[in-house]
Amino acid sequence: MNEKKAMRDVLIENITKKMADNESIFFISADFGSPLLDHLREKFPDRFVNVGIAEQNLINISTGMALEGYTVFTYAIAPFLSMRCYEQIRNLSLLSQIRDININLIGVGAGLSYDVTGPTHHCLEDISLMRILPNLVVFSPSDYVTTERFVDFSLQLKKPKYLRLTEKLFQQFMIMWKK
Repeated sequence: MNEKKAMRDVLIENITKKMADNESIFFISADFGSPLLDHLREKFPDRFVNVGIAEQNLINISTGMALEGYTVFTYAIAPFLSMRCYEQIRNLSLLSQIRDININLIGVGAGLSYDVTGPTHHCLEDISLMRILPNLVVFSPSDYVTTERFVDFSLQLKKPKYLRLTEKLFQQFMIMWKK
């Protein structure tokens, strides 16, 4: 495996491609950026919403849109998405037992990915928190290939999903593997 692709980049590229063919897909972000995310926002300004540093609003707006029949991808730093918004995510998981809600919670920087930013950005509890919620599917892909396949799967499965992305483990593995 000589080619290295960031899981986040592969995911955003794939979502952008799907948005070109499917007008019911929205992308809602909590004040987070990357060059590919900037491209998505420029290409689909009417279906990209940046709520700012307001993760609880991110979940509330995304849930409302999903209840109206849209497929929604939410995007935020993993500890803020999973822990700061836990009550809202709990409520949407309970509601999804009686209503179809295609909402895809994307937590970037899971684990110790943001190690230099300190403990507020560390995210070790998210898998445990999300797995105890009813009707919420948790994904923790190990590479960009698995991440790439998530988008097609997410469009078919009309229930809440939590996708946690980390690059640190992959980067550390590649460094060790090349030695």
